[in-house]
Amino acid sequence: MPVIITAIALVLLIILPSGQAAAAIYSYKDASGRTVFVDDEQKIPAQFRGNTTTLQEQLPQSEPAKQEGDEDKPAAPPAQATVDRESQMRARQQVEMLDRKRAYQTPVMVRGSRVLVPVEVVVGNRTAHLMMLLDTGAASTVVHRPAVKELPFPSGEQIAVRVAGGRTVKSEKAIVQSLVVGPFNMKDFPVMLSSPHEPMLSYDGMLGMDFIKQHPYTIDYANEMIHWKIQP
Repeated sequence: MPVIITAIALVLLIILPSGQAAAAIYSYKDASGRTVFVDDEQKIPAQFRGNTTTLQEQLPQSEPAKQEGDEDKPAAPPAQATVDRESQMRARQQVEMLDRKRAYQTPVMVRGSRVLVPVEVVVGNRTAHLMMLLDTGAASTVVHRPAVKELPFPSGEQIAVRVAGGRTVKSEKAIVQSLVVGPFNMKDFPVMLSSPHEPMLSYDGMLGMDFIKQHPYTIDYANEMIHWKIQP
């Protein structure tokens, strides 16, 4: 009989699932030689404590208590899915940055030391497409009258304007609804209308410091390209 009880105890210990918490079980033989199992060493009579065997019982571990509303919470997405989304976001940001860099590059014409920039001028419902000299020696932007003769400019104030080489030319103040240079669209931009001092100039006016100081740039002369500083 003691052997059978011991065997049963061992079988129970073997078949209990792994990964569960362990609790101590004590066995001893009483006066009649019968094996007795208890879960507390204090339950063993003092006269039998010298012949005690300790076994381990596997008890199921309790799951964390669910908080109210946990059943409504969606399961956390797999870690890999999060990484994929982050990768997609970084890729999208890189594409947007490349597109932004391209937008801040403007093809130009380099003629010796002269850099001619494509400019769009809008007055009323009419538009003129010009090639204007990038001129750091001009305080104001000057537009040659022959290049915009189709635009409906109203009469303006007459003024003398300093241009490259220190010369001054008679000009007329005017406002264009839109002056588009590369990625920049300048609304209600003041210009000076003047007649070119040479009838056969290769450009239609000068982009002066009133525009240039607001839009820093570098020039790639070899590839005939202006790289504007990206604005925040």
